[in-house]
Amino acid sequence: MKSIALLLLIFTALTAQSFFNPNGLGEVALPADARFIALGNPSALTPGNPGNYLDLIQTRIKLSLAGTGLTARQHSYQRALGTVRPTGVYAAVPLPTHTRLLLSIDSRFNQDFDVWSESLADTATRFHIVSRGGIHSFNLGVSQPLFNRLCLGAQFQQLIGGSRENWHYWAEGIVATDTIEIDYLARTFRLGATARLARLTLTGFYDLPFQLTATRFKHLHGVASDALRNYQIHLPATLNFGLSAGPFYKTQISTGFELRNWTSATIDDLPAGYQNVWRASIGIEYEQFPGYPFRLGYSTGRWYCSTVAGGRISESAVHFGTGLLLPKFGTLDIAGEVIFRKGETPAGFISETAGRLHLTIAYEELWKKRTRHWGY
Repeated sequence: MKSIALLLLIFTALTAQSFFNPNGLGEVALPADARFIALGNPSALTPGNPGNYLDLIQTRIKLSLAGTGLTARQHSYQRALGTVRPTGVYAAVPLPTHTRLLLSIDSRFNQDFDVWSESLADTATRFHIVSRGGIHSFNLGVSQPLFNRLCLGAQFQQLIGGSRENWHYWAEGIVATDTIEIDYLARTFRLGATARLARLTLTGFYDLPFQLTATRFKHLHGVASDALRNYQIHLPATLNFGLSAGPFYKTQISTGFELRNWTSATIDDLPAGYQNVWRASIGIEYEQFPGYPFRLGYSTGRWYCSTVAGGRISESAVHFGTGLLLPKFGTLDIAGEVIFRKGETPAGFISETAGRLHLTIAYEELWKKRTRHWGY
């Protein structure tokens, strides 16, 4: 239990930040795998899809890390932030029945942000809000290949997490701090499938609708009693599709499409104000030398939540990367991405540019019966 708590602390404390994260449940965290991030991160093709284990013949463990540098601009004001964080762990074990046992930990929502007011009037209240937290998922699943052409998978997901917001105010020499803490808990399922025909692979997964239980504690400066509230957030289903094809020699093309029909999302049966959004990606992988590919991708989409002013948040990104063979161990995949975001706020448009470096190290081990030789 102590190790699980420590892992949650690491995930919560070191998550990358965005100035748009105060909205909704924050930024959607996509599956973490540097190979597919370099291709635009088509989620259905990543290890996060329980149906995407058709070719697994070895025990495979993947650990991903990310470093982020971010700048944001509003009018003449500009600010920079930077973090380093773990982003996911995926493990898959083939069993004698050709079934695959799947274990993983990854992030679903990022609620880290650091915002402030720029009022310079002596009598105006200025504020600085710092939040750390997010919602993470502990996953247990199985995957079953059929006829070497089809793979079906199911995954149980335990969502857990929390955030802590510190609101710092100061005006006319007086400083005050309010604190808001929120804990989240939910259980849900993910269903995935992959079908292969010649050089064409079609894959996808479906996240079932679920109820997210939230407990919010507010400690307000100068108020005699604190406030405690429990509420339910209903999130509708999410659909993800992916397509991979090898039309040319040593070349692989990957595309992905994600759909979140979340206008029906509710908070205690009242409309949450979320929007129906999509995200699309395309990438190409060229491997001139075995084990040393070059990857390039592009993605675009919108956020499910709005800015404070109700404006849409748009996002596009350029992705790139490569991979290296690690003899007698596995592989090391490296990916970079430059992300551009834009949204409307009460003080005008705010633009955000983030650069991320992702590393995924994969360990693969072939379990087999050892034979004894004379003299050894």
